[in-house]
Amino acid sequence: MATLIPTDISGLTNSREHKYELEILIYLRDNLPREWTVFHSVHWSVRRGDRNRFGEIDFVVVAPSGKVVVIEQKNGALCERGDRLVKIYGSSGYEQEKDVHQQIAAS
Repeated sequence: MATLIPTDISGLTNSREHKYELEILIYLRDNLPREWTVFHSVHWSVRRGDRNRFGEIDFVVVAPSGKVVVIEQKNGALCERGDRLVKIYGSSGYEQEKDVHQQIAAS
């Protein structure tokens, strides 16, 4: 059983919004060896010039060797926009696209 950081996942268990992230988190915890560590909901910030950027990484999985896998989870369908892969949030009338590659590159 892998180590979770933070260890308290009660905030996810009470949230419908994070239902699928919780499923993946429990799967990783229960199926990776205990020497592995899974960081979840990792918030980050960086200052570039006069601007601050903020973001969140769903999962950072660290192997005992020090190798790292970063997982940006998307639930539901993704759309192709030319050479881009995007996730559309919201409903018609107010939709927001997020470019998956840009999100991963920023993180």
